Amino acid sequence: MEEDGSNPLRLTTNEADDLEPVWSPGGDHLAFVSHLYGPGEIF
Repeated sequence: MEEDGSNPLRLTTNEADDLEPVWSPGGDHLAFVSHLYGPGEIF
């Protein structure tokens, strides 16, 4: 994805809702909420 939000790239391959992505402070990990297994879980 570009800094302006254009050209998004999907990082997951499931059909669940994957929401609220947040980069780790070091910028090397991405956490997000997913409804893959039921109620929202953090991955």
